[in-house]
Amino acid sequence: MEQLANLKPLTKLVLSIQLWAVTIAIEYGVVFGTHNDAGIAPVVEAQSITIPYAIFNRLGWASALMTQIFLCQAGLGGPINSFLSWRGWLPLSRLTYSVYLLHYGIDIAWVAQLRHVFSYSPDFQSVIIFLGLIATVNCCGVLLFLVVEQPSANLEKLFHPGPPRSKTEQNGKIPEQNGKIPEQNGKIPEQN
Repeated sequence: MEQLANLKPLTKLVLSIQLWAVTIAIEYGVVFGTHNDAGIAPVVEAQSITIPYAIFNRLGWASALMTQIFLCQAGLGGPINSFLSWRGWLPLSRLTYSVYLLHYGIDIAWVAQLRHVFSYSPDFQSVIIFLGLIATVNCCGVLLFLVVEQPSANLEKLFHPGPPRSKTEQNGKIPEQNGKIPEQNGKIPEQN
């Protein structure tokens, strides 16, 4: 990361654009790799296409995603990093684990209560069922978070408090001593 900080701004921009383009192309290839884009009759793909895809699709997706995370951490994320770092995602991020734990059981319970064979088809009924399951799982996830996860986190804070916070961290300001800002490690800290 230090080497990226030493690059010229134009070089950073070009490198960033190139890496984002490559990672997006890889992710597009993983998602639509064996998809028939022409819309013609279903085509049976040759094994020379499907076998390499089956071998490398997960590696390609993970590598592209890792590179995008690295770019965001290195300050080369631009508007994508701003969007993903938006504080509005915080409540949703706290629910994801609860939703992950509950979704399979709720899906199985829904399938078990069916009285006829259900076939997934691209129609309005499938969309309604999907939206209903998403709403149900998220409502149950909120309940699980409020009843189990949040109280557990509060108990953990009670029994294992973190290190004491300095006055700087408590009020967000740097304390002045004798009218001067204290130096830390030979550097003057930035003021907000």
